[in-house]
Amino acid sequence: MIPIILALACLVGAAPSDSKEKAPTIYQIPLPPKPDFTVVDWLIGEWAGKTTDQRTQGELRLSVSY
Repeated sequence: MIPIILALACLVGAAPSDSKEKAPTIYQIPLPPKPDFTVVDWLIGEWAGKTTDQRTQGELRLSVSY
């Protein structure tokens, strides 16, 4: 009797159990559009200047790029 019970237990344990497994959930995150910097194209380059105030004299340098 014990061998029959062991054989049935093995058959039940080896049976596929599809009811426990759920299908994987797939998420898609859309990427935002690339920014449009064409409005500030005139700003690209090397900029230099000097102050005109007599009390606070100095130079200003600015480098702008993408």
